[in-house]
Amino acid sequence: MIDATPSKIRVLVIEDRPVQAKLISKMLELLGYEAQSALSAREALTAMRGFKPQVVLLDIGLPDADGYQLADLIHKDLEFKSVPIIAVTGYDNDEDKSKLVGIDLHLVKPITADDLRSAFSRLGLGR
Repeated sequence: MIDATPSKIRVLVIEDRPVQAKLISKMLELLGYEAQSALSAREALTAMRGFKPQVVLLDIGLPDADGYQLADLIHKDLEFKSVPIIAVTGYDNDEDKSKLVGIDLHLVKPITADDLRSAFSRLGLGR
């Protein structure tokens, strides 16, 4: 559990569709979180270093990498080993696979602000 107010919690949104990434980031900002988006796995790995997110929202179907492999890479980095990862995906039948690679929660698109609020609350990061 991260001991911070939501306005202090940095969330990296990894989503290859720019409009979707912007929409999710905006919802997070309206909920009081700081959000940054990455449109590919390559961008995400760079953003992890610079932005140092405390939570990752991860689309599984990325064009340049499998989201499950990316989640595994993130957690293999000692600096980010304990960063919660929330899958935000159109794959509604892959929750078990998400758990196998250390993804903490699995949300099915389309998501709402209430979905995000609930997910963050379940991780102990909500108000």
